[in-house]
Amino acid sequence: MKKFLSISLLVAFVVFGAISQAAASFEDGTLIRVVFDHTAAGVEVATDFGAFNATSAGSVSSTSLGSGSLALSDFGSGKSWSDLYVAYYVIDTANADLWTSGPYNGSQTSNPGRWSMVINAAGSLQLNFDGTMIPSTVIHTGSGFTSVSQDKGTMGGGFSYYDTMGLSGLNWGSFAGFTDGGGEANLAALAASGGYVDQTLYYYNNPNDTSSGLMIANIRTYADGRIEITPASASAVPIPGAVWLLGSGLLGFIGIRRRSA
Repeated sequence: MKKFLSISLLVAFVVFGAISQAAASFEDGTLIRVVFDHTAAGVEVATDFGAFNATSAGSVSSTSLGSGSLALSDFGSGKSWSDLYVAYYVIDTANADLWTSGPYNGSQTSNPGRWSMVINAAGSLQLNFDGTMIPSTVIHTGSGFTSVSQDKGTMGGGFSYYDTMGLSGLNWGSFAGFTDGGGEANLAALAASGGYVDQTLYYYNNPNDTSSGLMIANIRTYADGRIEITPASASAVPIPGAVWLLGSGLLGFIGIRRRSA
């Protein structure tokens, strides 16, 4: 039991860096979640869940991050969960790596020549949420999270997710036209007791070329802001047919030995 816990903790540390080693908020290499209103320019809430460096299927362990970090009141009066959408992304410009949220256990494809647009959009978002150009409201940082900070920024000013990656002049959920869409999910299901919304995180090793995203992890969003991350179904290692044949052969051999005994 102790060995299992040690291995689990080690894998979680590899996926999400410790607080002392995590990148600065809303910068390269961190898992970003943006929740925003599709119906009108208003408020976005961005959460930085810390360093993320899973680059291959199967390298993500199940983990739970954050709590009490999302509320309808953050978006103004009269809002419902059905008004809101959520998207996740990780950008590593130094290594030209990109992770984007997409359809749950589905597929996602990148478009050529859009890598620089995503980088520019991410830079605008950083300005929106770190208060450099557009004053943001720090909702939460530190205690209760694992290297997590959260800001509330404005939409419609040219520096928001809404303006740079989402609705404004681009296809919904395409991350500035980088993907074929589906990167955003509606949060209507959070209105139900115990409700959640599932998405899959797709990895692109050569983001300036056309390619199919590699399913890395599934991300589940809860109404209190907590997320759960589990390996995507495509990460499961298939059992070769020869192994099944060997197993059935052994079972048959055991049956014969028992009958002859």
